[in-house]
Amino acid sequence: MTKSRAHIRFIAWAVTCLLATTAAADVYLTPKTARVGSRYTATLSLSGDCNGKSTKSVSVWLPEGFLDAEAKSKAGWTLSRMIRQSAHPHERAGKTVTSGVAELVWEGGRIGIGEYDEFVFRGNLSRDLRPKQRLYFPTVQTCDDGSVVAWIDKADSIGDGKLKPKPAPWIALLEFNGLKLQDGERTRIAGDD
Repeated sequence: MTKSRAHIRFIAWAVTCLLATTAAADVYLTPKTARVGSRYTATLSLSGDCNGKSTKSVSVWLPEGFLDAEAKSKAGWTLSRMIRQSAHPHERAGKTVTSGVAELVWEGGRIGIGEYDEFVFRGNLSRDLRPKQRLYFPTVQTCDDGSVVAWIDKADSIGDGKLKPKPAPWIALLEFNGLKLQDGERTRIAGDD
C-alpha cells in the first residue's frame, strides 16, 4: 500500500470515528418535521454518556405553541410535569385553556455509558406557529454525579451552517395542510388529499 493510500484510509477512519462519536453524544427528536395545526408525537433519543457518567434524569422544556402535552410513562422512571400560564390561550372541548405543561421531567431511572434511551411525548402544534421555522425543545441531562449536560443552544435559522456545541433538539415546522384539531384529535377536512 502506498503512503498516500494509507494516509487517505487514516483520514477516512478518523472522520468515521469523529462522526460516530458525535452521533453517540447527540440528542434528537423524531420525526424531524411536523405540520402546524397538527398532533405531533415526539420520540426524544439521547445517549447515556453524561460527562463521562451515566444519566439519571432527563428534562424537556416545551415551547409555547406546543399545546395539550402528554408524556408516556417509562418503567423505572418517575415522570413529573411543570405547569405554566400560556401566553396564547386556546380552545379545547369548548373551553378556554389558559395553562399547560411547560416541562417534562423523567427521573429515577438510569441510562448507562454506551447505552441510549427514548422518551415519548405528544401535543398539538398551534396554528399560530410559523411554518418553515424550527421549534426547539431544550433538554437537560442530569448525570450521576449531579453535573448536567444542557442541550439548549438554538440556531438562528434553518440551514445557517453553524454547528453549536450542545444544540437543542428541534423539529422543522411545515405548512398547515387542512387538518384541524377538534377536541385534541385530528379530523380531516373534506377535499383534503
